[in-house]
Amino acid sequence: LDIHCGGIDNAFPHHTNEIAQSESYLGHPWCKYWMHVHHLNTADGKMSKSKGEFLTVSLLEEKGYDPLVYRLFCLQSHYRKGLTFSWDNLDNARTTYDKLVARVAALKDEGAVDEAAAAPYKDAFREALGNDLNTSLGITRLYDVLKSGLKDATKRALVARFDQVLGLDLLQKAEALREKAAAQAAPAEGDGEIDALVAARTAAKKAKNFAEADAIREQLKAMGVEVTDTPQGPVWKRISWKKRTEGAAGRLRLLFSFSSHPRGGGGCRSRLEGGRQPSYPRAVRAERASRAASRGRAESFVQNCSLCHPAFSRSGKPEPSQ
Repeated sequence: LDIHCGGIDNAFPHHTNEIAQSESYLGHPWCKYWMHVHHLNTADGKMSKSKGEFLTVSLLEEKGYDPLVYRLFCLQSHYRKGLTFSWDNLDNARTTYDKLVARVAALKDEGAVDEAAAAPYKDAFREALGNDLNTSLGITRLYDVLKSGLKDATKRALVARFDQVLGLDLLQKAEALREKAAAQAAPAEGDGEIDALVAARTAAKKAKNFAEADAIREQLKAMGVEVTDTPQGPVWKRISWKKRTEGAAGRLRLLFSFSSHPRGGGGCRSRLEGGRQPSYPRAVRAERASRAASRGRAESFVQNCSLCHPAFSRSGKPEPSQ
């Protein structure tokens, strides 16, 4: 063997006995290098199976962590030093990994690789790993490449070379990130309808029909679209569920957007309008009246409504229809 690994607690007497037995039998040196990894600790001491404190890849994935985040967490420390684990530390490693992938994704995949310019960086990385497998210093050398004045093609080539050792899948993750960004930037289904509503709102404002313009704005908000007026014209963007449902007024607006749900939407309308089916502008007026009268009463309405309206949870967010 060239390399034999194990925990620091196996160095003596387990590995010394292993050397004595193996070399007595073989009649020659058995293994050139012995690498003993120090413990992974918690705040209370060594992590161990006997205490019920140990990590598995399955557990990390269940909690939403990419296992490569944990790999980066380990690589940032030298194997001869104890490493303290906490979920906060792992969160920090995830932030670092995401930023690292984003920096690699920003590199342009074009041009030729300058091998002469890359050579000193290869040597520096090799020297770091040759210094008792100093992966922490190897990560630093990776950042040196990203911060350098090298061309993007050369940087990408060095990242690929270093990642053969680090195993962080940086180029693959960067490509996936670019594809995701391109998909989000592409026109989504329904954008034509939104553009038409924005244009109708602009026309209503020019005609000084502000009530109609306000009604269209509220309709767009219910669809998850926010319109901002700029000197160059109106600009729209999609907004998150959290923003759509902020406060009682936002929840009421969202409720009206789901009021045609086949399993009880009309009942919720009836509770607000005394049994009549309101048009959308009337719903908007009802929302404004509730907001002006009492936010507390509006919050109470939403909470009570969530009990009878199957499209909503008590948090005010829609649940999948059955």
